[in-house]
Amino acid sequence: MLLDFYLNMGLKLSLPAINKKEVLYILLIILLSSIPRIWDLGYSHFYGDEIKVLYTDKSVPAVEFLMNQRKGPVQFITAWVMEKISSGYSEKIIRLPFAMAGIINVFLFYILVKKLFGSTSALISTYIFSLSGIQIAFSRTVQYQSFLLLFSFLSLIFLMDNDMKNVKLKYALSSLFFSLALFSHYDAVFILIPMYFILRNTSNFNVKHFLCYFIIPSVLVLSIFYIPYIFKGYFSNNTINYIARRITGQEYKINNSIYTFYVYNPSIVYFIPIVSSLIYLLFNNNSDWKKRMLFSWFIITFFFFGTIVINPGTHINNYLLPLYISTGPLLINILDKLKNYSKYFIYQISIFTLSLLLLFILFLSYLTFIPGLNRGYPFSNDTKYTFLRKIKKNSYHLYLYGFPYNRGWDQISEYIKKNGGTRGFYTNDDDDVASYYLLGYDFTPPGSNYLPDTYIDVINNLEFKEADPLFILNYNKVTDIVTEGKVTASIYKIKK
Repeated sequence: MLLDFYLNMGLKLSLPAINKKEVLYILLIILLSSIPRIWDLGYSHFYGDEIKVLYTDKSVPAVEFLMNQRKGPVQFITAWVMEKISSGYSEKIIRLPFAMAGIINVFLFYILVKKLFGSTSALISTYIFSLSGIQIAFSRTVQYQSFLLLFSFLSLIFLMDNDMKNVKLKYALSSLFFSLALFSHYDAVFILIPMYFILRNTSNFNVKHFLCYFIIPSVLVLSIFYIPYIFKGYFSNNTINYIARRITGQEYKINNSIYTFYVYNPSIVYFIPIVSSLIYLLFNNNSDWKKRMLFSWFIITFFFFGTIVINPGTHINNYLLPLYISTGPLLINILDKLKNYSKYFIYQISIFTLSLLLLFILFLSYLTFIPGLNRGYPFSNDTKYTFLRKIKKNSYHLYLYGFPYNRGWDQISEYIKKNGGTRGFYTNDDDDVASYYLLGYDFTPPGSNYLPDTYIDVINNLEFKEADPLFILNYNKVTDIVTEGKVTASIYKIKK
């Protein structure tokens, strides 16, 4: 049990009282949401951003590797530890701690919402949160997001724990997890918004204790990495420029946040609770401090990622969090009003409709992220479900993480190695993916007077790029790569 885990570590987290029925409900939600996070976790190739997390070039000292990144060290150290444990780069093993963090987040989210709005609201909000395509995708990806949420939730939960007798320890633990969240990504600064409201409404808040046991420890812990990182590392040379490009949208196609959300949740059905909770916050934010907190949390992060940052990508998750939290109290509020003011059969119909909505969200998450059920979305139209069609990659700049993707790159690598290697290769697929699985061979794009020795045509690839028929005329096909009974790639050699 998670409770035993905390107690054994001496953290003494004061959890809200949970009855047996409630335990069964939350365990069921965790089980249902774990399946799309864990099922065939090693099926997909490493994506480009996942590859950048791996410490593959051991000629570079580990400290230098960490200093040459765009963000904090948590994801890199986690992947490195799993590499050491497994003595390799197994997709399943490397992704496992990120998936486990994603599952634990479901439980922590429940505890957080229960402390705010009670158990019934928490169960509904947690169900919506746990089956969000964005949350599932984060759990299936070697990236920071799962740990960012893990440490952020823990920091907020400890800060809200008014039953904890040792206030100094409460602040110290909240500070520790806040620091770890910032070691995961800069987005952790946005949990300062709910922190402000929590502290303002804490009866035993002590400014001196908060300064000594939260602020000062956070500054000291964070300075260990960020001071050398800012002055000697990658931050000043490249991270600032990268952030500036994301803010201005330079070098990127148009980024549509609504479409990004739709890609991860490809049905209008999932929009119903999210849009409803948005309306709920916009028009019911003055009733108590908790709703004002959620409203402020949403509006500030939405302003930043909706107006200042032109290309936010999946960072929209920052303003989705308060919307996920709001879905529970909103639905409970609606059902209570129906029960009090409507005829019995209308209330029953509402419960039945809500149940169908929740079941479809479960079905959608399974269909979208479980490799055995997803037959190509979002990279192809090879599906019998009309709402799962190839996305508009050529129209918008999208960040596609966690979707099932296997085009046989391991087979491609094996074939090339067995047949004398290559003097250089090119592909219509993502060059980071190709370079990783063909490590040791040069990725050489064609030039005005040069054609690479090998060309690899990948069908329904990450770049959504078809092979140029005129370009292929310079090559002879030597083999097809078959994955799950279908040709997913073809290898070509230059004509002599």
